[in-house]
Amino acid sequence: MEIGPITPVPTWKLYRNPFYHHHHKQKHQRTPLPQNLHLKSMGFTSSLQAELDLAKTMIGQLKASVLSTQAQLESERKVRQRAELANRKLLGDLREARAAITEGLKNIERERADLGKEQAKVEKMKREVEEEKRMLRVAGAWREERVKMRLKEGHFLEERLVDLRPQGSTWASCTGVRSGGDVENPHIRRGMKGFVEFTRAVRQGAQRKRGVGMRGKREREKLRQILNHKRPIGLFGIDGI
Repeated sequence: MEIGPITPVPTWKLYRNPFYHHHHKQKHQRTPLPQNLHLKSMGFTSSLQAELDLAKTMIGQLKASVLSTQAQLESERKVRQRAELANRKLLGDLREARAAITEGLKNIERERADLGKEQAKVEKMKREVEEEKRMLRVAGAWREERVKMRLKEGHFLEERLVDLRPQGSTWASCTGVRSGGDVENPHIRRGMKGFVEFTRAVRQGAQRKRGVGMRGKREREKLRQILNHKRPIGLFGIDGI
């Protein structure tokens, strides 16, 4: 597309206005500033530049401080997380330890109760053993007294038999008197060996064997009653001994 020749445009009537001054006709004139004002403006500019540099420096320091604070906060956050994790672990261990201690205390109480029961049983057995020992000592003493009494009775009967013995070897052989003058009594011989025989027991041996258990039981009961009441013990305090 081609552009045609430019035709001059007639000027407006505005240019013919006496109050209008064309700017091309008058040159721009610069008014020089005073010297003191120029110096003041230069000093103000330099102070502003110094303050700007100081502000930039402070901004850099603040940025560095913010970055350092962020790094510290991040490290503290990691430390806090590790501490919370360790705290949770310690709390779990503490709960387990408390549960173990509680169970151990319960076991100790049970063992203590069982031990008390066992001690009570042992004390009871000790008392029973001591009572049996006392009964055996008393029975042994009574047995020795019975043996002595039977020996005395045997000697007495033997002396009476010797006094009442008639002349003749038949009576001597029947009574067990030897020709040398020594009298041999089977009851005395067995009593010296630790056995005591009674005439009634010899005649009723079978009945005595059947009643040995009941008789021993009755003797133990009587001995226990005597020991409990702490009465003086005689030689023949129990019937049938």
